[in-house]
Amino acid sequence: AERSGYKLFKRELKDIDKDGDEYLIKMTPLAVGDKVVLNNILFDFNSAEIDSNAKKELEIATKFLKDNKTIVVEIGGHTDNAGEAEYNLKLSKDRAETVFKYLISKGVERERLSFKGYGETQPIDENSEERNSINRRIEIKIIALSAN
Repeated sequence: AERSGYKLFKRELKDIDKDGDEYLIKMTPLAVGDKVVLNNILFDFNSAEIDSNAKKELEIATKFLKDNKTIVVEIGGHTDNAGEAEYNLKLSKDRAETVFKYLISKGVERERLSFKGYGETQPIDENSEERNSINRRIEIKIIALSAN
């Protein structure tokens, strides 16, 4: 289920009739500050390159942005804590910029996008050798809703 102006990745299904096939799909309107991790856009250690596995997720994000022309988003790049903090900040910026350029190449308007690197400052999981890939991620955050 999709609807312009509503969250793309967070849907809640509630069974209405346990004997039937009817479901209520609760969708929440988009709001400034909403953010989502783009799943399957994981980066190898020390890399800002998008691999072929990420393209499917980026196509979903592209469609979402094209269907919701009133939102302005920030693409946030994140790293794990391996290495120097300054290097990780640059690497995270490079990752976010790679996604930014990809979305523009697919027809998303440049003026609706910005990018920022956060380095290792906002982990979503513990930093350990087994879990570091989760912290190497891209998030899209809504920073404004326009009247268009």
